[in-house]
Amino acid sequence: MKKLYLLLILILSFSGYSQTVVHSYSFEDDGSNNYTTSVAEFTDFDGTQYGGQDYFTSTHNNSICSCYSVNGQHGTHYFTAQDMDGDGVAVPQTLTMTFDIAGISNLGFKVLVAEDVYGGAKWDNSDYFHIDYSIDGGDQTPLIWIESQDDANGTAFNNVTRVDSNFDGIGDGQEITDDFVDLESAISGTGSTLTVTFTFSLDSGGEDIAIDNVRILEGYIADTSPTLSISSPDDNSTFYTNSIDINIIVENFSVGNTASDDGHIHYVLNSDSAVMKYDTNPISLTNLPEGNNTLTVSLVDSNHNPLDPAVSSTISFSVIDPLTAMPYEDSFNYSEASLSGQGKWQSLYSGDDIMVVEGNLSYNGVASAGKKISYSGSGKESFLQIDPIQNSSTYVSFWLNVNDISAVTDSDGGYFALFGSDKSSGGIDYESRIWLNPVPAAASAKSAANLPSQYNLSFSSDSSNPDYIQTGLNVGETYLVVMSYNSTSGEILGWINPSNDSATALMTSTDSSPKTISYFILRQDSTSETASLEIDELKIGSTLDFVLDVIEFDDLEIVIYPNPVQTKLNFSGLTSPVQATVFDMLGKRQLQSEVINSLD
Repeated sequence: MKKLYLLLILILSFSGYSQTVVHSYSFEDDGSNNYTTSVAEFTDFDGTQYGGQDYFTSTHNNSICSCYSVNGQHGTHYFTAQDMDGDGVAVPQTLTMTFDIAGISNLGFKVLVAEDVYGGAKWDNSDYFHIDYSIDGGDQTPLIWIESQDDANGTAFNNVTRVDSNFDGIGDGQEITDDFVDLESAISGTGSTLTVTFTFSLDSGGEDIAIDNVRILEGYIADTSPTLSISSPDDNSTFYTNSIDINIIVENFSVGNTASDDGHIHYVLNSDSAVMKYDTNPISLTNLPEGNNTLTVSLVDSNHNPLDPAVSSTISFSVIDPLTAMPYEDSFNYSEASLSGQGKWQSLYSGDDIMVVEGNLSYNGVASAGKKISYSGSGKESFLQIDPIQNSSTYVSFWLNVNDISAVTDSDGGYFALFGSDKSSGGIDYESRIWLNPVPAAASAKSAANLPSQYNLSFSSDSSNPDYIQTGLNVGETYLVVMSYNSTSGEILGWINPSNDSATALMTSTDSSPKTISYFILRQDSTSETASLEIDELKIGSTLDFVLDVIEFDDLEIVIYPNPVQTKLNFSGLTSPVQATVFDMLGKRQLQSEVINSLD
């Protein structure tokens, strides 16, 4: 008898609820059927590359500054706002969208957001971008807020732009950069009509935000997995202090030491033992060692065991003692990159960096030992915090080569190097400046391109219209520039190519409110005030003799005679030819020749 086998196939049917986009808009048309604005969209774009930096508009409807740069938009166009006082319109301004949500439940919201962060953080305490919603005309409910990363007293300027995770007016969450990022949030409630309001309040220059690809979702389920992130500082940051705060964000995990909490935090600095933390306040690190440091922050359960899967975040940062001991000398033998962040050089303000570049300058026929620095126009300053020289004079010297002065059109020129002191309220006061201004065309030789080829220098505490030494220095020629500042009398002295420590200063001026010098700053003023220049062999000290000692001949003992001289100057002790240059008392070159025994 045959046996019959019955194969049963069991089909199991699973029903699920998937997340679906029910409405979306990406600003690829004029928006007339998709949004309204509180004022007519505007831009002050004038057709030039940098024209048009005040706007509140879709890029489909208006052109904006071509220097504005965000990446990763959905499609071609997006809506953006910057420096919103254009056309006399006051902040805040709003963009409103209305969506039909009848029969839709478990609502969610997503949007792409970016900020042009070129030149660094720019948002002030008063700047914000809020997204709120209401259903069927009800109360406005916060959805996503973006604020500046504020300081404790609410008066900060030029802060990082971040998500405000708890809607308290302070950016404490994800940083907004020039790469569009997807932000999302659940929408509570149901009804017939959803109204989403985008409020922009971005006044003053440079503050901006851009949005794109607005989406309403059905069946939205928020991710409830525990997360931990370090919101500030940025990874690989450099600090000129040994005490810093690490700001953390913990979501979907209750931090504490009670039975109702999910667990707590462990953090490990370098190879130290783990430190237990029972709150989400900033981690305050003190007495940090100089050099590279690594901090790892982790979530653990109440028994100190890591979560499964592990939830942690790691950041690396460098600590540098900011104080530069005196005397100081620098041949800029660094990487070919921004000067700020190398050695003890720090940055001030934002914009283009002062750069370390390949090659070096030569003065009196001797080349420097390292590289050189180069800068022009406006941008980020670089400075040293120096150990103050009390009740005496501070001297600085460097080799200067100005290679283009055609951009300097401001009537009083501009200053490119200076001494500073500590402000009583914090920050830096400028005490003595080295100014540069092209020689007027009528009095100056011109290059083949009909450009001014000579300039004058000034050594002064003046913030505008200083007196200049009428020396007619040549573009493309290297000079030794020296300045001193006396913290007791306020006397400022300036030399150009001083031959020895008895040389008479070419300029004397006085600061009426003398201060103790704590900083030396290389300054990029503006595009119309800063020449294109190179600097090498920097020295800072307490004597003129030290800052003049810029050329070393190993252990040679060189005798130069007679002094004074009428026709022939003799040299003994030289083993190979050197370049000798003769300057008059005004610093103007009269003779240059290679010598080993004598100079006629």
